[in-house]
Amino acid sequence: MSPAPAAQVAVSNTKLAACLIALGFKFKADLIQSSKAGAKLHTQFLFSGPSLRPQYQHLTLDCAPLWEKGTLDHKEPMHPLCVMMRGQHNYDRLMDWQMRGITHHLRSTAAGQMLIYRAGTVKDWFGIEHHTTSDLALCAALAGCGIPVIRITGSAGAHLYTFPAMGYALLRADLTTHLEAANHLTRRAPTATDPRRLHLEDTDPLHPMVQVYDALNCRAHLKRALLSTKPLLLIEEEGTTRQALLSMNSTGRVMQRVEAHFKSPPIPWTQP
Repeated sequence: MSPAPAAQVAVSNTKLAACLIALGFKFKADLIQSSKAGAKLHTQFLFSGPSLRPQYQHLTLDCAPLWEKGTLDHKEPMHPLCVMMRGQHNYDRLMDWQMRGITHHLRSTAAGQMLIYRAGTVKDWFGIEHHTTSDLALCAALAGCGIPVIRITGSAGAHLYTFPAMGYALLRADLTTHLEAANHLTRRAPTATDPRRLHLEDTDPLHPMVQVYDALNCRAHLKRALLSTKPLLLIEEEGTTRQALLSMNSTGRVMQRVEAHFKSPPIPWTQP
């Protein structure tokens, strides 16, 4: 008898969290700042199921720990979570290129069904029709579908990405090959609430292009939301497992009681 699917899953990886949000799982998030010297701010996400998106309601939260262990990518490389996390990887590699000048080219992954960026020399696409965009997330989604960025120009906040009209051939699950066309993948179907919406969301909502673009847009929204979130303060008693998690807006009197209980050194606080 198979174990019951996990009712809740805790995640600290923001990119993984963005993918789970794109898959429609409900969540709450806390920014945690430890009182220990030198401790870094980190985010704690708690997800619960089932998915609220109809196309993903067959998925369970078990996919998150399976992805972290490497099991999911090995057994089911085209699982939506694996597809989305490759998009996160490709986005980060394009960031490396534009910020550090580390050029990347595409290599086969997922048994040839997707492509992924690795550091290396960019192929010469001379004689092929080119397109440009300022949308980095769009380029990261295109990469998984075989269409590489071949040139990055401009400066911070105003980069332009050039890519060919047609890219590399991909394998389907039935081992036939196909080529994706950039014009088809990047066609928009804007709405009042989503001016960057892809036409593929209507015609093929489970296409890897849609899945990656959704996950990367969730990543951008999540980052903005976290920047405006007040951290919680984690206070830990030395030599024990006792902890207290407080709002950074806690009054001085509350902080003094915690200090006395934990016998910890004074903690800086700001009067709300």
